[in-house]
Amino acid sequence: MMTVNNLPTAALALLRGISLQSWLIQILAVLLALSLHEAAHAWMANRLGDSTAREAGRLTLNPLAHLDPAGTIFILLGAPVGWAKPVPFNPNRFERRYTVKQGIALVSIAGVTANVLLAAVSRLLLVGVQLLLLLLQTDVVLLHNILDISYQFLFSLFYINLYLCVFNLLPIPPLDGFKFFGTLLPNRVYYWLMQRERIIGMIFIGIVIFARGALSTVLHTLATPLIWILDTPAVWLLRQLARLILS
Repeated sequence: MMTVNNLPTAALALLRGISLQSWLIQILAVLLALSLHEAAHAWMANRLGDSTAREAGRLTLNPLAHLDPAGTIFILLGAPVGWAKPVPFNPNRFERRYTVKQGIALVSIAGVTANVLLAAVSRLLLVGVQLLLLLLQTDVVLLHNILDISYQFLFSLFYINLYLCVFNLLPIPPLDGFKFFGTLLPNRVYYWLMQRERIIGMIFIGIVIFARGALSTVLHTLATPLIWILDTPAVWLLRQLARLILS
């Protein structure tokens, strides 16, 4: 999975007034989102009959199994883009009821689907933390610190997962969006682009680096409706529960 990285390095975080704690929380959120994304690819490939990813140890939430050395360094250094190791799979081992294009599409969409589900779960858990912060009247500093850290982590997890989802759905090789939406292309065009996804990917990384502002605007525009869909019912639920408990 390739990801746009908006996280500063630890040193830059301090210079920008961001605490080291907040930086670490965001890094942990990125690692969890990334690990779930890659594990979902491996899970779907295994479900379709190809155990290549499982045998390679990729059917796990352990970030160490998914991190690409160079991609990880880019993330930690605050570069505009970072990436994980591609999940290996063999489309020829998929069950015969799926064509190669269908199997690749299902494996690809599994990653972004997992990110959306994790974002939804994070938003619901945020409701619980917000209720506790609202209801608990205590001077226990440790408890408030734990709730505050939990809030920051879940907040970061919510937005990071949604932005990773939107980014990876862009229909550009080698992103998941191309492997999913590209199935609508004629086979000749689809496989021609797939064979050149490494070159196209390098060009895309260059565009990300030099046109980061424009890409951020595009991602924000695309993510806003998705954020609204998940955030609106969560806000409504929080208000209803707070009204019920405080009445």
